[in-house]
Amino acid sequence: AEIVKGDAMAMPFEDQSVDFVWSLESAEHYPDKLKFMSEVKRVLKPRGKFVMAAWCHRSCPPQLDMNDQYVLQNIYEKYRIAHMCALEEFENHALRVKLRGVRTRDWSRAVLPFWRAVLFSAMSQSGVRELLRIGRPAIESALAVRHMIEGFRRGTLVFGVLAAVKPTEEALELETTRLEALTCREQK
Repeated sequence: AEIVKGDAMAMPFEDQSVDFVWSLESAEHYPDKLKFMSEVKRVLKPRGKFVMAAWCHRSCPPQLDMNDQYVLQNIYEKYRIAHMCALEEFENHALRVKLRGVRTRDWSRAVLPFWRAVLFSAMSQSGVRELLRIGRPAIESALAVRHMIEGFRRGTLVFGVLAAVKPTEEALELETTRLEALTCREQK
């Protein structure tokens, strides 16, 4: 395996050159989530698979209230996130770029214990020594964990997982033909 450093908004791979794209806790940091999805589709080979796990905010409506906004703003500042979107927005982006077989899951309940463990670890004697050794950014990040816990507890945050497949050109043509046939039937 080869590790390649690159920009998710302009991946350093040829078109249709990758069998599998895995994105773990990074998509929430991307300023243009639709462009990221477009890049995923571009580099995937036909029948290539995409799996993503990302921090998201809950579905809207209802609108995010002031408490939700407060939690999110603290997370954005401490973890350098431009903005989060709902898992459904990632799903819509995947469909817009013509990824198919899109499936999503909310794994929030499964990851909440992890955040509590991170907080307890950071507050242990060895954790505090390590935070002091690393310095202010590490201390601020550790203290921000409380906002993650609060976000998951309130239901503001969602740990979302999305899986999709890049269809073949033939499959997309067949889909278009079927949609056109349905449209003609509706107009009669």
